[in-house]
This record gives sequence, C-alpha cells and structure tokens, in this order.
Amino acid sequence: MISRCLRLFLFLPLLLLTAVPSFAARQAPEAVLTEIQRAVDAGDLPAFERYVDVDALLDQSASALIAGLQKAGKVDTSGLPPMLSLMVASVQDPSMAKQIKSLLVQETGTFARSGIESGFFAGKPKADAKPKGLLAPLFGDVSTGRKELRARGASRKVNGSVVLPATIHDFGNGRDYKVDLGMVPSGQSWKVNRIANMDKLVSRLQKEAAE
Repeated sequence: MISRCLRLFLFLPLLLLTAVPSFAARQAPEAVLTEIQRAVDAGDLPAFERYVDVDALLDQSASALIAGLQKAGKVDTSGLPPMLSLMVASVQDPSMAKQIKSLLVQETGTFARSGIESGFFAGKPKADAKPKGLLAPLFGDVSTGRKELRARGASRKVNGSVVLPATIHDFGNGRDYKVDLGMVPSGQSWKVNRIANMDKLVSRLQKEAAE
C-alpha cells in the first residue's frame, strides 16, 4: 500500500512570488496548462520546468506523505522492499524524518524528470528508455498511459498568485485526479509551485492505495 502511495505521488509534478504591476499583461493561467501538456507530450524537460517547480511540488507532497505516515503510527511494512521498509520505519523518528524527506524529494525528482524526458509520461516511451534513480524499482508499475491536464474551472486570484482548478486524466487507468494548481508569477507567465487541495488529494490517493 505504501509503495503505491509513493507511485501515485508522481502525478504531482504533472501533473518565486514577486510583485507585478498588473495581471492583465500576463499570460492567462489556463494557457500554462497547454504549455505544460505540450512539454510532457514532447518529452521537453526544460520547457516543462519553465512552467512547473518540480522540487517545490515534490517537497510539498513528500511532507504530506511523511505527515500521514507519522500520524498513522506503526505501519506494517511486511512485504515491502527493504529500502522502502526502512524509509517507512525511519520517518517515525523526527531526527531521521528530515533525511528521509530529502532522499525522497531527490530520488523522486530524478525519476519524475526521467519520466518526462523518456516519454513515459506521454504514454510513448522512447526506445530502450528506463526509469532513473535509486527508487526507480519501487515505481515499476506506474501507469505509462498518457497524462493529460485539463482545466475544470476559472482561475481565481489569491494574494498575488492564482489557483487554477484542473484535472489530470490518466489514460493508463482511466481515472481523473482533481488538482487545484497554485501558480505564482514567472516572467510574463505563471509557474505551478503547489497543490492547493493537497489534503483532499492525499485522502483520495490513500483510498486508492488501499484498494
């Protein structure tokens, strides 16, 4: 179950705050979704990272995952790979949790970025493409179906940033994941740096992981 939770958190990357003179001169937040989707489909990592702060999203999701594990207390790790079992057990120790989070963000970032570059997240992996990173073996059953971002409502202003309701559709499992994308100004456009509905998303992923 825990390993599935970790895998599902990889959607998040799909799936900096500065003063600006006007919202009107800036690219529409909805247009950013099109740019992100184009980058995913093209396997263009530099373009993807122009519009998505991968490390910020992974930091947020890792914090939520670790908090959930700590709240759950002792977790049955029988049947988990040794590395994952050690990580799950270690987060209960506050002195170790920070190191585990750092490792999780770093290695999940490596895997997520390779997933974009290799074409895995576009549903059309390049020849001989393989997941990268120490945790790659734990993500062996990540759906390689195309991930598609779709707007599901108008963006709203929130203290100099915006929140755009969107849906990530996974053509691999046919499911939709609602994400409220927090965006901050970046040049003449916007950059996704958080998931505003993280608590609801985590609850949804936990239920799926238990299935």
